[in-house]
Amino acid sequence: MSTSSAWRLLMLVFLLELTDWQPVRANEPAVNSAAVNSAASEVGWKLPIVRDEPPRIDPSRFNSPPPTIASERDGIQQISQTPDLGDVVTPSLADAKEVMPFMPPDPAGNPTCDDCWIDSSWLEIKKSKLTGTWLPGSGDSLGITDIDFRTTLSARKLPYLSVTPSYTMMLLNGPSSTDLPARLHQASAEFRWMKPINQRWSYELAVSPGVYSDFQNGTSDAIRVTGRGLAIYGYSPQLQLITGVVYLNRDDVNLLPAIGMIYMPSPDVRWELIFPRPRLAARTAQRDGMERWVYLAGEFGGGSWAIERSSGANDVVTYRDYRLVSGVETQHANGWKTNIECAYVFGRTVEYRSNLGDFDPTDTAFIRLGVTY
Repeated sequence: MSTSSAWRLLMLVFLLELTDWQPVRANEPAVNSAAVNSAASEVGWKLPIVRDEPPRIDPSRFNSPPPTIASERDGIQQISQTPDLGDVVTPSLADAKEVMPFMPPDPAGNPTCDDCWIDSSWLEIKKSKLTGTWLPGSGDSLGITDIDFRTTLSARKLPYLSVTPSYTMMLLNGPSSTDLPARLHQASAEFRWMKPINQRWSYELAVSPGVYSDFQNGTSDAIRVTGRGLAIYGYSPQLQLITGVVYLNRDDVNLLPAIGMIYMPSPDVRWELIFPRPRLAARTAQRDGMERWVYLAGEFGGGSWAIERSSGANDVVTYRDYRLVSGVETQHANGWKTNIECAYVFGRTVEYRSNLGDFDPTDTAFIRLGVTY
């Protein structure tokens, strides 16, 4: 897909978002689970459980309300231009509406997962995201346009593991005082393991090897491995405590602590007070299977890339900035989500490993559009 085609797709999503459009499948018949199970029993077939609705667990089976455990549920998430940080903890905003904590197996052998009524397959695509971000600028103010695409895969036989391959292309407009390449690329695959230990504790481990370069520098500097390790404690159904580290493997910042909490005072409010990516979110609309959330967030942006200078010498360039982000996301019942974000970008710095040509672009803003399906 060309850059112009990707931007046209994102603009189309933006226009459809304004009308609360929801994609549907034509001629999709409704499944009558009672009829299916009855017919199967008459002919002696033993079919998997067929349900019109996913099975739910009754928390009253336990002596006390189960605490919240962070989980990777399909829901509302802030889009990030810094995939090195991952989603940090990634419990989605939808968890504020319906949290699925870790539960012990049902003694009767009944399924205890939301997706058990779906036909099991070894490998499946959980979600895909297409994101476009535009930082206006030219010359030494350094304009940036990037297109990011990523897909998350999971295997039902390995329920705690997910793999997310991704590719990002950055188009640079400027600078005039130094020789940055016109394009930067990053291609990586994140391997993420998130598992509950008990009803209160869970942990997350992720490693992401990738190539970060202008595709002209073929040295080992283009290979970079990032990762994170987190521990999550479910203090109560409304409060989670998080601690850990994020390994960026950048020339400017090698390691960052990840510490904070997620607090949900009500189903319509979510506070993610987590360094290095805090976020405050509130649900403003809910009707006909649609939810709309607004949020304020902070981001630590940038990265390191291996490049070839105009002289032919190999070098590594690091770009860094900070963002104050406001966004709106709409979540549809069919799983589609659309994001519109804008931000003030400040503290921008471009540094070379050789220290030749370092400069500080002026502050700017950005507009970001994204679709998750």
